[in-house]
Amino acid sequence: ALPRSLLVKKKKGESNIAGKSIVYARTLQNSGMSESRFGPDAPKLGWGHDILFLHGFPGSGRHFYGRVRSFLRYFHKAIATNTTFLDSPHELPQRQQPPPPLEGEEKGSEKGEGEGGEEKAKKEGFREGKAPSNKGGRYRCWWYIDEKDPWNTEGYLDAEKLYGFEESIRKIDEKICEERVPCIFGFSQGGSIAAVYVTLLAMKKHPEKVEVLPAWLSSLVMELKGHMPTVVVVASGYWPNQPDLNKVFELMQGRVDCKIIAVLSKSDESVPAEYTKRLEGLCPASSFFLIERGGKHAFPTKKKDVDNVLDTLVAC
Repeated sequence: ALPRSLLVKKKKGESNIAGKSIVYARTLQNSGMSESRFGPDAPKLGWGHDILFLHGFPGSGRHFYGRVRSFLRYFHKAIATNTTFLDSPHELPQRQQPPPPLEGEEKGSEKGEGEGGEEKAKKEGFREGKAPSNKGGRYRCWWYIDEKDPWNTEGYLDAEKLYGFEESIRKIDEKICEERVPCIFGFSQGGSIAAVYVTLLAMKKHPEKVEVLPAWLSSLVMELKGHMPTVVVVASGYWPNQPDLNKVFELMQGRVDCKIIAVLSKSDESVPAEYTKRLEGLCPASSFFLIERGGKHAFPTKKKDVDNVLDTLVAC
């Protein structure tokens, strides 16, 4: 059994404006996972209790949590652990038009969850000529591609400049250093930066490869102090087609020493399937797991899809 201190419900969250992480704890139950990096014995094995979740664009820790509640209900029944929803460091400015529907989820997957695109935007207060308050930093991003208009996503999969990228990598590394996180879940842009983070972390073991990178990127790699998670789950994520990061991708083929579970949506128009499949090259074949699901650009919340993710997670 866990110490009583670990069963006390944690504070729900801190100010998003300050860019703090939002921590949600659930009573640990039905684990059956003794001696597991995800179970009550995780500290004995040198791991922490919290699994890290990284939101997409546009989003925030609190916003993402609200979008994946049905996933978490299945998740906490299967795996005895807590979840931390981390805010990205970049708050998006107020905007008059609805945000692009990049961060969505299953339509109709749960009552009160599932609105996407224009319907969701209307319910959240977006109107022609009326800017959202963005109170509490509700809409954030891990990087943006247009310095003048951070909301602009035209060509985001192949952008040559990723503003704010380094700061976001540092924030994730700082969180990883606080506690030995055994697993990262990332959706869309959050999944992308999770994949890039573990690749840069793995690159530290290959100084001869770091040396050939551009100065800004080699410096960033050598700054990292976090440990390598054992599993990264990337839902509708992608490797940014940015020249310097593509160099990293080429140099690190098959060398990332953690398991990657990639979840792609067959009808995803925001991140086409081939972009998600490209992540396969990062780690050895035995460490890469691909899950294909129906639906569009969304984090998996239907029971069938959640079961596939959790079964793969526990098995690997």
